[in-house]
Amino acid sequence: MKIILSDRDKQIIRHIEEWGFATIKQISDIFYGQQKYGYDLARKRLNLMVDNNKLLRYRDYTNNVNVYSLDKVKAVKKSDMTVMDFYAKLIQEGAEILLFEREYKGFLDGKIRPDAFVAIKIDTWLLYFFVEVQYRHAKADIDKYERLYASQEFQTKFQTTIFPTIIIIEDVDHRERYSSDNFKVIQIGADMVGFPKVFLPK
Repeated sequence: MKIILSDRDKQIIRHIEEWGFATIKQISDIFYGQQKYGYDLARKRLNLMVDNNKLLRYRDYTNNVNVYSLDKVKAVKKSDMTVMDFYAKLIQEGAEILLFEREYKGFLDGKIRPDAFVAIKIDTWLLYFFVEVQYRHAKADIDKYERLYASQEFQTKFQTTIFPTIIIIEDVDHRERYSSDNFKVIQIGADMVGFPKVFLPK
């Protein structure tokens, strides 16, 4: 079937161009999040764009998903896939994305490199997140954020007393939970179970 690109199709293509790839679930959450059968609608529309040579599709066996892109891409890192799942979930939940940068290098001369640095607005709240994706059995290193907090670099750079919430995306429940006296730390699963906790006050 020949396709006539809708405004939403064009937005989907721009999203994929900006971030390099997308999955059906991500597109469903971002562009069809409020619609019944949104996943099926996203799947059909993406596959129609593939059939009309607007997108490429390949099977990512590491992450067990179909990946859609504009150019041939190497295997997507599992952490990048999870970070973009987080991005999609933020939009589905109604957040306005003010800043979203993967592998941000702007603090302590690049010594701190979260998988994503995020600023969002939801309702009247401005929230910052450092996202750490952890697939190893060892606990994620949050001591580096204690050093960043103590340096006051973030607070000075963004002219705020608010320090970002540390979001740990990890499926292992450790005996000692993540905690800090200086900032909020939240752990959610890679399936995004527990996601609403990211919006809760400390």
